[in-house]
Amino acid sequence: MGGEMAVQRERWMHDGIMVLLCLWTILLRLPTARNGLALLDGVSYLNVHYSEKIRDDGLQGLISWERDTLSWHPSGRNITMDVHPALHLLAVVVHVVLAPLGNLSLEQVCVWFPLAVGVAGLFIVKMLAEEVTG
Repeated sequence: MGGEMAVQRERWMHDGIMVLLCLWTILLRLPTARNGLALLDGVSYLNVHYSEKIRDDGLQGLISWERDTLSWHPSGRNITMDVHPALHLLAVVVHVVLAPLGNLSLEQVCVWFPLAVGVAGLFIVKMLAEEVTG
């Protein structure tokens, strides 16, 4: 009976830590989602900018785009060396899937997406740790 209580207490502790980590992740990213989903940092602007490029011109359009002259003025940004398209492609896919469910813009997806990925990442690491430790 005592061993079972210890396991249950340990489980409650792990779940409590996960809840606190999820809240911390949400609170770190929430300022960009407050006040009408404002984009407060340069990273969010770049996410929207490159996701719009994929939405409008496809993935091939992003890959064949050599220099973004709208960022890192005056010389622009070397797209082939600096941009990792998986994040932007996934944001476009999420937008395409969720847009029919409501009035959801690609900008809103790009603001909320890092928050959702952060929380999902916590659960993936938790499941991996449980698998490794048994």
